Amino acid sequence: MQSINFHLLETEILAAMTAASVPGLALGIIDKNRLIYARGFGLTSVEDGGVPITPQTIFRIGSITKCLTGTAVMRLVDSGRLSLDRPVSCYAPELCKLQTTSDTPVTIRMLMNHTAGFPTEVNDHGRRDCEALSRRVRDEIPYYPLLFPPGRLWSYSNPGIDILGYIIATEVGTSFPVAMDQILFGPLEMMRTTFDPTVAMTYPLALSHDLDETGALRVRHKFAENAGEHPDGFAMSTVLDLANFAIMHMQGGCFKESQFLTADAVAQMHEPSVDLYLTRGTEYGLTFFTEMYKGIRRVWHEGAIDRFGSKLIMMPTAGTAVIFLCNRAADFWRAANQIIDHIIDRLLDLREDESKTTAVALDAISWKACVGDYRGVSCGIVSLRTEQDQPVLIWKNRRVSLRCMRRDLYCADDDSEERFSVGIISETDGSVNYIVLNGDPCERTLDISEPDPECWAAYEGVYVGVATASIDRIIVRVTHGRMSLYTSAEGNTLPCIPWGLTRFRCHFGELEFQLDGEGRAHAMCVKNRIFKKIDV
Repeated sequence: MQSINFHLLETEILAAMTAASVPGLALGIIDKNRLIYARGFGLTSVEDGGVPITPQTIFRIGSITKCLTGTAVMRLVDSGRLSLDRPVSCYAPELCKLQTTSDTPVTIRMLMNHTAGFPTEVNDHGRRDCEALSRRVRDEIPYYPLLFPPGRLWSYSNPGIDILGYIIATEVGTSFPVAMDQILFGPLEMMRTTFDPTVAMTYPLALSHDLDETGALRVRHKFAENAGEHPDGFAMSTVLDLANFAIMHMQGGCFKESQFLTADAVAQMHEPSVDLYLTRGTEYGLTFFTEMYKGIRRVWHEGAIDRFGSKLIMMPTAGTAVIFLCNRAADFWRAANQIIDHIIDRLLDLREDESKTTAVALDAISWKACVGDYRGVSCGIVSLRTEQDQPVLIWKNRRVSLRCMRRDLYCADDDSEERFSVGIISETDGSVNYIVLNGDPCERTLDISEPDPECWAAYEGVYVGVATASIDRIIVRVTHGRMSLYTSAEGNTLPCIPWGLTRFRCHFGELEFQLDGEGRAHAMCVKNRIFKKIDV
């Protein structure tokens, strides 16, 4: 181990904060499972009332919350109250309404490793009452369209984690925040970690910032809060509290000589369970990312919510971790990553990894099965082609030559800083229906038209079909740039995901609007049934 020159480290941090307009930051460093450094930099607020950041200052931690929720699930698994591979409908009967394209049920494990097929859906602001989570799971999530068959692909999903939070609350018999206090925060002495803003505001609390028109820092005067999504990203914590959490994980579930979580449960959370098809080898365990860093397993997560930024990086075999929280992260991620890597390199005496991943020979027959057009919710249209006997990616008006890294992974064939990785998901017969571009799943499509939200107003209205036992009337609404359906049969608003100019994915499957010569919808097709638009 090399010692860290903390004076130089602090100088580097302050310079990076100034360059990126970061008002406040807290940093914690753990080595050999012991907190060796904790310090705050800057202020909680640049306006009146701002106080210096300390290791006890509370920040929103965003998606690091998922690790907390996942750990609470594993405590219930340890006690025999939950099983990772049972269908979630056994614990939440409301989810029997989920519409899947296969006979494979959604399990708790799939929610933990983001392979259930749910979209990413996130809202920084929403209901604040104690019933918000149960209503979200009961009235919203069952009607989300699944993007692919459960267990097939990795797709980062907030709704799946919210289901886990609901199951925790149901099993414990109380609200989710109270259950987390009982299961996690209390036993780990995370005394300032909370989901309740009225509790957080009684302590020094960092406020989110952005920049005004002149580039000056200003406070964002609407605090992010959505009780319906507490489990996926709304915890508030400190570097000291998160240090306790990290030490427990790196000690195989042991905290202060007490076995808080079984070693097997911790191992399952840290072990890779699904490939993200990224060139750096990142995989996902159970609510944690995991990858090799200079020959050592690194387990981590980060969070970004309402301009707050957070990182929790653990090297469990070495007992080393870095915790970083800030109240404006927009232009700071690259510098933060460099600082964290520098700290770990010094503590563990790690040198630059000079090993190079070499390309393998292209299998032209396998690549031929990949050629075609694909659509992803985040990516839009992605095309794979063969040009001059070489694989090519066409995306967002860019043509990128690819090289084969392994049979199911391709990357950009150049040295530019912008990385492209394409994962290939082959079926048992050798065909390819799905690819993964930079970690985002895409499905093969024949419709390469792009969604145009400006056209959606022409799709709004009431559509009527032949009366059946299920649906005879569909109301289409567009609110805040999002399309949704309402049917009396379901009695709920059903969100739609754009899947082309006139195509959408919804709870029923795929629907398509039929347009007249002026671009106005006069009918829609749902499951091969026509619904005609009527005047009301």
